[in-house]
Amino acid sequence: MTKTMTRTARAQGGFTLIELLVVVAIIGVLAAIAVPQYQNYVERSEASAGYSTIRSLQTPYDAAIFSSDTITDVTDLGMQSDASSLGKASVSQADGTLTFTFNDSAVLPANSTVTLTRDADGVWTCTTANIPDQAIPNNCSDEAP
Repeated sequence: MTKTMTRTARAQGGFTLIELLVVVAIIGVLAAIAVPQYQNYVERSEASAGYSTIRSLQTPYDAAIFSSDTITDVTDLGMQSDASSLGKASVSQADGTLTFTFNDSAVLPANSTVTLTRDADGVWTCTTANIPDQAIPNNCSDEAP
């Protein structure tokens, strides 16, 4: 009986072409699902990074407003203008806005924005422009184009 098993084990020396094709097909299907999901993940993470960048400026902005300081640039709020490689943060004291504008190196469309706006009561609202719906950060809404 061991003689028969040994011959069978030696006869099968590798994988058949069909087995290899099935494995390649499975890998292709998995890649077709994984790549778009990864792209969505990167979009969401970039939008969240832009939101976090300007959100960190809220407290210094409020402090400057309460002390009647003039704000002309994000450097007045303690941030360097080139703090993020994804884009640029800007401030407008006249409008009460903090805006993050994405550049060409981001996965999101160029000139997409995340904006925090402060009303007269000190309440902040977040809006976005040109950011895909699945990538909009929590607590933000999509601006009308």
